[in-house]
Amino acid sequence: MGVLKIKFACDDDYMVIIEISDDGRGIDREKLGMKAVEKGIISIFECHRMEAEMINDLIFHKGLSTVENVSYTSGRGVGVAELMESAKGLGGSVSVRSKSGKGTKLTVNIPHRIPRSQLLPNQAFPRIMICEDEVELQVLYEDILGTLDVDICCFSNGLDGLNAISQEKFDLVITDLQMPDMEGESLIARIRDIHKESIPIIVISSLLDAELDAVLREYDNLILLTKDRVIDILPLVKDMLFCERSRVAQ
Repeated sequence: MGVLKIKFACDDDYMVIIEISDDGRGIDREKLGMKAVEKGIISIFECHRMEAEMINDLIFHKGLSTVENVSYTSGRGVGVAELMESAKGLGGSVSVRSKSGKGTKLTVNIPHRIPRSQLLPNQAFPRIMICEDEVELQVLYEDILGTLDVDICCFSNGLDGLNAISQEKFDLVITDLQMPDMEGESLIARIRDIHKESIPIIVISSLLDAELDAVLREYDNLILLTKDRVIDILPLVKDMLFCERSRVAQ
């Protein structure tokens, strides 16, 4: 069984640094280069002259994959390409290093703070409620969303979150599904009873299946994310809070 490691850090330049590494076979550069030639991304002449790092970077071309058997979740050459697009859209970057037989490491750099100039004058910071029973994930979400000018309140179970939202105003809810005291599905139903469709909800969970997905999609103003797409919460929250407020102000 292989080992997958994920590390998070912040540097002095207000960058969130996420490192994802494994101890697998590494990138097959010869096979990757030939696939790129087949798809017309590079010429055979360019392939033979490219350095190892340049060939590694070919994985960021959408639709390029060395996997022979394509499935619903892998082999389509989309994952890391979309990761690169998301990072660039936030003013960040993604780099890759790989050694044959020793594994591959992806490094994602994302700006740690968005200028206050994006907020309207004299505007109070939007409030985000996070319901997540894993402390490590609470810290991760706070680190990612800490790049925005928002107030974040974390709760370890759905019941505490429900009590808070019944008494206080929140502009966005981010919730897990499996939590003690009150699970996420029940929390969402109660929130909709109180606030109808006015408050957006982002569900982040590893428990999503076809049946549960269909139930949750019956709710308006709700977005589903699997936990392997955590990086997507930043552009989602930016659009749901700041872009929407700018449109209303206009």
